[in-house]
Amino acid sequence: MRSLKFIIINCLLILLPLSLYAQESPKKKIVIGFLEGGDYPDHSIFRTSFSDQLKLMLDDSLKLFLLPNGFKSSEWKRDQSKENARDLAANKALDLIVALGPWSVEDLLEANCKTPILAAYRFDPIAEGIVDSSFRPVVENLTVNIRRNRIEANFGAMKALFNAKRFGVLIFPSDKTPNSEIEYLQSLTDRLGVELITAEGYDNSGTFAFYKAYAKIKTKIDVLYLSPLWGFDLTKMNQFYQMTERDRIPTVTFEGYNHIERGALINASYKSVASEAHLMAWKAKQIIMGANPADLKVFHQTNGTILVNSGIASRLNLDLPDEIMDRASIVPATPTEDSVALTIGQAISEAKLQNPGFLALFDRISEAEAEASRAKSSYRPNVDLTARAVYGDDNSVHNSFDEIENSRYAAGLRLTQKIFSPETIRDIRLAVNNKELAEIAYSKAERDLELAVSEAFHRTSRAEFIVETRRSYLRALDEITEVAAMKETLGEIDYNELLRFQAERVRAKKLLKEALSDLEVEKALFNLLLNRAGDTGLYLNRDYFREDVLTREYLMLYPYYGSAKKEETINFFIRSALAQSTSLKHIDTELGRIKLRLAKNKSRYLPEIGFQANFDIVDELRETNDFKPANNQWSAGLLLHWPLFEGSDRPRQKKVLLASKGRVEYERDAQMLILIGKIRKQSQEMATTIGNMPYTEEALEHASSFAQAVKIEYFGSRKSYLEMVDAINLKIEFEIERIESRYQYRQSAARLFRLCEWSYEGQNYPASVLIITRLKDAGF
Repeated sequence: MRSLKFIIINCLLILLPLSLYAQESPKKKIVIGFLEGGDYPDHSIFRTSFSDQLKLMLDDSLKLFLLPNGFKSSEWKRDQSKENARDLAANKALDLIVALGPWSVEDLLEANCKTPILAAYRFDPIAEGIVDSSFRPVVENLTVNIRRNRIEANFGAMKALFNAKRFGVLIFPSDKTPNSEIEYLQSLTDRLGVELITAEGYDNSGTFAFYKAYAKIKTKIDVLYLSPLWGFDLTKMNQFYQMTERDRIPTVTFEGYNHIERGALINASYKSVASEAHLMAWKAKQIIMGANPADLKVFHQTNGTILVNSGIASRLNLDLPDEIMDRASIVPATPTEDSVALTIGQAISEAKLQNPGFLALFDRISEAEAEASRAKSSYRPNVDLTARAVYGDDNSVHNSFDEIENSRYAAGLRLTQKIFSPETIRDIRLAVNNKELAEIAYSKAERDLELAVSEAFHRTSRAEFIVETRRSYLRALDEITEVAAMKETLGEIDYNELLRFQAERVRAKKLLKEALSDLEVEKALFNLLLNRAGDTGLYLNRDYFREDVLTREYLMLYPYYGSAKKEETINFFIRSALAQSTSLKHIDTELGRIKLRLAKNKSRYLPEIGFQANFDIVDELRETNDFKPANNQWSAGLLLHWPLFEGSDRPRQKKVLLASKGRVEYERDAQMLILIGKIRKQSQEMATTIGNMPYTEEALEHASSFAQAVKIEYFGSRKSYLEMVDAINLKIEFEIERIESRYQYRQSAARLFRLCEWSYEGQNYPASVLIITRLKDAGF
C-alpha cells in the first residue's frame, strides 16, 4: 500500500505542472500601426509614451505588438502620405491605427480604412472637418480629442499681454484648403476686436512653408501665433524663432517646451505630450475591450500650463504681469548668438583689471618704492646755496668801526656728503623691507582674488544647476499633474489624488523661487568681484562640470592617490606650498625687519662720518690800518659725529624687539605646521570628493531609471500616486547630491591650488586641471 501511495503521489507531482501549463492560454496579440505626415520631435515622444502606457493598461491576457512595417512616416510629402495610408488601410493584421498630425486621418478616410483610427496631435479637429456639426467623428471607426480652449486661451493672452491690434497666424493646414480653420480663428479675433492676418506658402512638395508665409506678413503684424511647426526639426525651430526675435515680434505657440526653449515667447495653455498619450492609450484600451470609437468622448477640457521664455521676454523688453509669471512655468533665458561664455580664466583677468581693492594694493607697492627711493637719497650729496644782504643801523656800525658801512652782503655754497652712517644704512634697508612687504601683500591678494573669483564662479554655477534641477522637477510635476488631471476626468482616480500632485507642484514652485533667489545673490556677489553692477547678466562656461570632463579628471587624478603615490603626492603639494607661501614670506620679511630695527637700535651709538665743503663770497670792507679782508673764503674737511651718551630708552626698546623676534620665530613654525595640516586636509578632501563621484553618478542613474519606470507604471495605472511622488523626489535628491559633489570637488581643488600658491596667470582651466598639469610637469 505504501509503495502504491508513493507512486500515485509522484505521478501527481509530475503531472500537476503539465496540467497547469496545459491550462495556461496564449496571450492575444493587439497589433498597432502608426501613420504620420513626417518626422517631428514630439511625435516620437508621443509614440513611446502611448505604447508604454497602453502595455500597462491592457489585461494580462493581451499583448501589444508593433509590426515592423506598421509605422509609416511620409517625409512631409502629401503623395507619399496617401500611399502610406492605402498600405495601412489594406493591412488586415492591424487592430488599431494611430494617426499623428495633418493629412493622416484624411488620407486614411480617403483610402476607405475600416480599422479603428485614433486621431492624435491635431490642431483643431472641428475646423479640420473630421467631426460633424454635433462634434461626432465623421466615421464610426474614428475617435478624436478636441481641446479648442488651448487656442482660445492663447488668443486671449495675445490680446491681454501685448495689447496687439493685428494678429498674425500661420497654420499648417490639414489639407490645402484651410478655409474652415481660418474662419474659426476669424470668429475669435472678431470677438476680441482685432485684425487677423494670415498667409499661405507652399514648397515644391506641396508642404506648407512657414518661412515663405511669414515673410509675407511680418511687417503687418504685432504678434504671431503658430500652429504646430510640422516639417521642422529642432535646428529649424531655432532658426525660425531667432528670425522672429530679430524682427521684434512676440511669438505665441500652440506647442510646448521644445518651442519655448528654442525661442517662442509663451504658450498660455500647454498640454503635455504624456497627457495626450494617456488619453489615447485609454481610448485604445476601450476600443480593444469592444467600445465603438465614434462613441468615445471627444471633449476633455483641462486647464493647461502657462509656459514663458524669460530670456525672450527680457530681450523684447516685455514686462509680463506678476499674476502670469507666478502661475507660469518659466523656461530659462538662453544666450544670444553673439554671447560668449565667461571662463574662470577670463573672470580672474577681468577682476585683476577692475577690482578696486586689488588695484589699491598695486598703488601701495608704488608708494613703498617711492619711500625706499627717498631713504636711499640720504646717501646722495646735498648742495646748499645761501645769500645774505643786510643793512645795519648806525649804532651797530659805530660801535664796531667808524669806517664800516651800514650795508653788508654775503653768499655761500655748501656741499655735504655722508660717507658712513650705520643708522642711515638701516633706514634704507627698512624702507626696502617695506617694499618687499608690499609686494608680498600684493602677491597674497592676487592669490586670494583668484581663489575668490574661482569660488564665486563655482558657487554661481552650482546655483544655476540647482535652479535647472528645480525647474526640471517642476516640469516633471507639470506633466504628472496633467496626466493625473486626465485620469481624474476619465474616472480612473479620485479627485483627492489630483490634489496631492497639485500640492506637490506648489511646493516645487516654492523651492524653485528659493533657488532663483540664491542664484541672484551669487550672481550679484560675483559681479561685485568684477566691479560690475550686481544685476549685470552673467553667462558662464560650465563645461568644467560636464560628466565627461569630470570622468576624465577622475581617471587622471586617481593614480596619484593610490596607496603607493598618495603620500608622495601630498608631500609634493607641501613642498610647493612651503616654497611659495606668501604667509611664510611675510613672516620671514617681518623677522628681517625686526633684525634691522635691532641693528638700527645698536647703530645709534656708532660714529657717523661725512664730508663737508664751503665756498663763501663776502663784500669788501673799507681798509683801516693794516686790515685787508679777502672777498672769497672756502673750506673742506671730514665730519665726525659720535654720540657718547643718550638718556633714552634704547635698552628697553632692544628688549621689546628681542621679544618680538622670538614671538615671530614661533609664529613662523606654527604657521608652517598649520599650512602642512591644511594641505593634507584639502588634498584628502579633493581626493575623497572625486573618488565618491562615481558612486553618486551610479546612485542617480538607478534613481532616474526607477523614477522613469514608476512614472510609466503610474501612467498605466499600475502604481499609486504616493509611489510616484516618492520616486520623483528620490531622483531629485540624488540630482542635488550630484551637484553638491561636483561643486565640492571644484571648490576643494581651488583651495588646494591656493594653498600651493600657484597662479592662474594665462590659464583658462579650473584648478583641478592645473593641479594635474603641475603633477605631470614634476615628473609624477
